[in-house]
Amino acid sequence: MNNKTDQSVSYSFRVFSGRNDCSFRESAMQAFKDMTVAAREMAAEGREPVWIRIFLSDIINQKSAVEGYVGSLRMECPVSVVEQPPLDGTKINIAVLFVEGAKARAVSPTTWTVDAGGEQFIYQTVRDYPADVQGGEAQTYRAFELHAELLGTMGLNVRDNTLRTWLFCRDIDRTYGGIVKGRNEYFATCGLTPETHFIASTGIGGYTARPETVVGVDFLSRLRSTTDDIRYLHALDHLNPTAQYGVAFERGTGFTAAGHRVQLISGTASIDKRGKCIHTGDPAAQTRRLVENIGALLSDDGAHLGDVRLAIVYLRDAADYHIIRSQMEKLLPGAACVYVRASVCRPAWLVETECIAIE
Repeated sequence: MNNKTDQSVSYSFRVFSGRNDCSFRESAMQAFKDMTVAAREMAAEGREPVWIRIFLSDIINQKSAVEGYVGSLRMECPVSVVEQPPLDGTKINIAVLFVEGAKARAVSPTTWTVDAGGEQFIYQTVRDYPADVQGGEAQTYRAFELHAELLGTMGLNVRDNTLRTWLFCRDIDRTYGGIVKGRNEYFATCGLTPETHFIASTGIGGYTARPETVVGVDFLSRLRSTTDDIRYLHALDHLNPTAQYGVAFERGTGFTAAGHRVQLISGTASIDKRGKCIHTGDPAAQTRRLVENIGALLSDDGAHLGDVRLAIVYLRDAADYHIIRSQMEKLLPGAACVYVRASVCRPAWLVETECIAIE
């Protein structure tokens, strides 16, 4: 459903894949070419790209080629790159959000501002750290400090202005505990508690081009300081509060942007209202349950599964791809989906999904 008001703007999510019968450079060239053609078509309708995520199969060997293609396009919008191998048989997937009348500007190679429908946002990627900042705990804490410093130059702060984070964890089975600790420690310094609120997030397996980087973090914040329109989403008959098992993130956040109600759903898995993993070992049943959980979260903000526009589906085992994709196509038929290989923070979770819904 795309309910629009007189003040709303149109949008479109698109996913572009490379070829699987050629070198990476040729494959990436095809994906970027397809994206460029689509961008021209969108521009003719007044829609501009405001966010791009590039999923790679081997970032160390592929990063330079991707940077060349991105540079040649002279795009001003946020670009996030992560190694999470696509599962459609190709080496590169590109997810893009186009929004009518949007204007994006690069503030630095890792920071962008976006103006869409009168709302202003800032997107920052953190991939590099000083040599003395090592390990998941220290790097996570430092990433939040860097974003807070950026927001501080605008009179903003993480507590009131940050809408969403993504934490891409190297060797997640070993490092996730430290990453969680670093985030918890930072939140304790700025008044983010179970009694106030946390921030919607996905903590997932993912690699950057620097082996010494344990966690790469993306931040989405809004420049408007009022939080009157924000709703932190709960579905207590389906999922427990995250603080009950020692982590600090909101399961979803709803807010108003460009005349639409938007829901950012955090990484969601097959758990029950006590936080217990259910349907262990059954990827199809786990997929059905996580989508049910997403639907319950959306309903807390008056939305439903038919409003989901983009889903990123993370699989622990690539061999489950066809089973899980079959389920997702039945359950979220109207959504653009990206399927990638990325270990989930609990080994028993075979699949996790995050999504964006727009009413």
